[in-house]
Amino acid sequence: MENETMTIRSSVLPVLMRKILWKGTLLGGSGIVTLLLGGIFIPLKEMKVWGPFLFLFSLSLITWGLLPYKRLKRLEEKPSTLILEGEEWLHYSVRGKPLFSIPIASIDHIIFIDKPSTYGIGVILKDHLPKKLVVQDTSFDPMQFRARSLELHPCDLFFQYFSQRSFNALHDRLVE
Repeated sequence: MENETMTIRSSVLPVLMRKILWKGTLLGGSGIVTLLLGGIFIPLKEMKVWGPFLFLFSLSLITWGLLPYKRLKRLEEKPSTLILEGEEWLHYSVRGKPLFSIPIASIDHIIFIDKPSTYGIGVILKDHLPKKLVVQDTSFDPMQFRARSLELHPCDLFFQYFSQRSFNALHDRLVE
């Protein structure tokens, strides 16, 4: 079993997708309504001055509303992966691009985090790492990733949008 690999892919729950789409539609719709009402009720003289600002503001609302949905759809099409390689490494990739690898010997334990806006697998590292993380992507900053994980969640590394089922499978393999 030492050479076996297990691949776990992220997945976006339909409930979260609907919630994000609903919020995005409301925000994007408010941008469209703002643009329409401004175009109807603002006099032409003032529209020459305020029109570009109104247009940019409305476009920003529409973009801000629909961008999270687009990101989740892209994640559904090309999910993040955690690959457990034997009993040695846990590799993390985003959109098919390897970011970093964690030596299993450096993992203290893993937890499942389930919040209203997000869910995923949290990794708690040992205080004194027997082996260091290996970074495959030179543009990736592991210290920033760890700081963000610690700021938002009670763990050293947080892998977003991995389901409870994925967590259970990974946990079972790590405990073996």
